[in-house]
Amino acid sequence: MKRMTLAALVLAAVLAARSAAFGAAAHEAPFTLKHNNIFLDNVTLSGQGAYRAMIDTGSTHNLVDVDLAKSLGLQPTGKLPVAATGGALEMPAFAADLIALDSAPLMQPDMPLLGGPLRRESAPIEQDMDLILGYPLFRRWVVELDFEKSVMRLHEPAQYTPPAGAQSLPINLAMNVPLAKCRLDGAPGNFMIDTGANSMVDIYPEFLAASELHKKHAVYRMPVYGLGGSVDSILLRADTLEFASSTLKGFRVYAHAANPLNSMIDGLVGTEILRRFTVVLDYNRRMVYLTPNAHYEDPWQEERAGLTALRLDGDYVVVSVAQGSPAHSAGLEMGDKILTVDGRPAAETGISGMRTLVRQPPGAVLSLTVDRGGEQKTIAITLADYIKQ
Repeated sequence: MKRMTLAALVLAAVLAARSAAFGAAAHEAPFTLKHNNIFLDNVTLSGQGAYRAMIDTGSTHNLVDVDLAKSLGLQPTGKLPVAATGGALEMPAFAADLIALDSAPLMQPDMPLLGGPLRRESAPIEQDMDLILGYPLFRRWVVELDFEKSVMRLHEPAQYTPPAGAQSLPINLAMNVPLAKCRLDGAPGNFMIDTGANSMVDIYPEFLAASELHKKHAVYRMPVYGLGGSVDSILLRADTLEFASSTLKGFRVYAHAANPLNSMIDGLVGTEILRRFTVVLDYNRRMVYLTPNAHYEDPWQEERAGLTALRLDGDYVVVSVAQGSPAHSAGLEMGDKILTVDGRPAAETGISGMRTLVRQPPGAVLSLTVDRGGEQKTIAITLADYIKQ
């Protein structure tokens, strides 16, 4: 009995030492991963609300839904230009007080809180959030995103020790966003680590021209939409991404016709890649630590219809159809107004529901009733992996 007690004490001491070495998290909170966007609930702003916030390393500021800011009585202090997918925006800036999570302080903003159309009722792409937590969060904390357990942990930078065995990815901070050197099909570039992008990899014109990926792979034209509007893009399937010590294969790449940031940024690595790791973002050390998790070899989550729809003036409108895609083959056209989705009114399904349905396995059939110039048509789209290497 005495030896068992001693062994238990030794084990407890070892575990305590290990916990101290890695630094216990100051805050820990569950997150929801929806369409590869990371959401926290129960975030308060200026002591009010239980709001929904997206975690976005690609955001240079914290953002608040502009209507929410006004309802809270936040005072505008001017406007600031902000780079965004689809074009630059001028956003109103607000003076804000403490941002907290489950009553635990996250940050005392010393940067303007910017206002934008974030809520479902005001955003055509229906992001459905109240806040975006960007650079100020990552500047304050070492942020650990455990995608396997759907938990965010915040560590004090001075007390944090990197996890043993993790892959180390050095970063630079350009325009307050993290950039890392990666290789796409062997071509080197500076890629933003972007938790706010639900894609796999995006690239910009300068990198596309230098790498000539569009000459090596089949391409499909399809615009992409963001807070700034639309940007012409092509889709292709790349061979490899060399990312820290990992090599990922056979994923989609969006190549955009415009670079919303600057020419030193060649592209971004989005959450469909990042969710395959436990990701630790340590801006103090200029380092990202990556540990492959149980999702590392999951099949790629991707849309299989080749259509983009937005909510415009209360209607659900098809704004793009990729040539050669299942939607194109089924006869869907730009400008079609979607009335029903699999027999349900489009308003019930919403953009979010449509994004889920177009990610069903190959062979699933998506039935749409559309209005085309006053005439109703039923279109059956058989989903397929249409982006070929």
